[in-house]
Formats: sequence, structure tokens, C-alpha cells
Amino acid sequence: MTQLEERVGLELPPSYRQFLLFANGWGSDDECCLLRTEEVGWLREVDPLEAEIWSGPKADSWSVPDELYLVYGPEQESGHFRREYVPDTLLIGYWDDGVALLNPHVRTSEVSGKPGISHHG
Repeated sequence: MTQLEERVGLELPPSYRQFLLFANGWGSDDECCLLRTEEVGWLREVDPLEAEIWSGPKADSWSVPDELYLVYGPEQESGHFRREYVPDTLLIGYWDDGVALLNPHVRTSEVSGKPGISHHG
């Protein structure tokens, strides 16, 4: 765990850290898995094409306001994400036709490093 945190240069959220200490990943294929500690890394380094696709400029929809972005739980909409954050997210897994990302830019009192994009649009 310490090696992963040193490699990426940040402290992982406590719940994700505990998950990795207990299970060190989940699943075994690229269709539906959470990566092992040695596979987790910055999206821009692990999958630069994916980072470029998701962060490419979009004239009027580059960012979303806080009231849409900072929604977590069942009412969260995966299309409300901030493209400018994408290259600086940690790739932590693959889910159906998308990726599971951890966003270190967003930290709240409840949870630090909120999950990111859940599917391709």
C-alpha cells in the first residue's frame, strides 16, 4: 500500500485503502474489475488515449457547476463530470464499457477522492 501511495504521490481515501489492504483488487478481466495495487496509476500514464478522449475540449460543456458535480449516491448522473480533472485521476478499475476513476481533486468531510466516470457516453 505504501508503495502505491509513494508511486502516485498521494494518500488514498481510507475506505479505498482498507479495501486494497483486504482484497487488493477484485475480478480478473478488463470488463469488470478493480485493479490490484501494482496496476493502479494515473489515467494519463496508464491509458493516455482514454485520458485524451475524456478530457478533450468541449466548447460549452467543459465543466459542470458544483450543484451537478457534487452529487453522490443514487441520484448521481455519470454524465456530470469535469473534463479538466480527467487526466489527473487514478485509474482504479474497468466497469462494463467504462473505467473506474478516483478523483483526488475533490475532498469532502465525509470522503476524500470521490469516484469518477462510470461509463462511456
